[in-house]
Amino acid sequence: MLTQHQIETLWQNKMAAEARSCYFGELASSESKLKRIISFITFIASSGAVVTLLSKGPTCLAAGLSLLIAITSGYTTATNQDGKIKTLGHLHLEWLRLEHDYDRLWSHTGDARAELDLDACLQRERELSETGATEVGHDAKRWKYWIDTIHKKHQTGGHVQT
Repeated sequence: MLTQHQIETLWQNKMAAEARSCYFGELASSESKLKRIISFITFIASSGAVVTLLSKGPTCLAAGLSLLIAITSGYTTATNQDGKIKTLGHLHLEWLRLEHDYDRLWSHTGDARAELDLDACLQRERELSETGATEVGHDAKRWKYWIDTIHKKHQTGGHVQT
């Protein structure tokens, strides 16, 4: 059985888990979109038709295009973009699962196992937070947007719905 303080912690962590799921989902989507743009630019810029056209033009244009290709390729390699997208997707899914577990626990705060279940959720939260902190950059503006959005979603007249 959970104490009142634990129930309040549960509610706050449930909302934070939902916000984190949305936050990492949005970051994964943005990074995937950037990857598609970079791939398109690299494909077009390195195509035979473009190279042939540029070979007849000013050398500075060809050099500029070569530099653009090198920069975009370097970015994807240096940032391990594929790994970042995979990590962001994993974090999105795992925070969503955790939010669902918090939600399920919210309906069973009086059960004998509730405190053990809360402790297990908090442990998973620590592990996910470590992964997020070490493998993904933080976008404070996007985080604030998502935590504010989730708090508004769960409030009515300034009071948290319970």
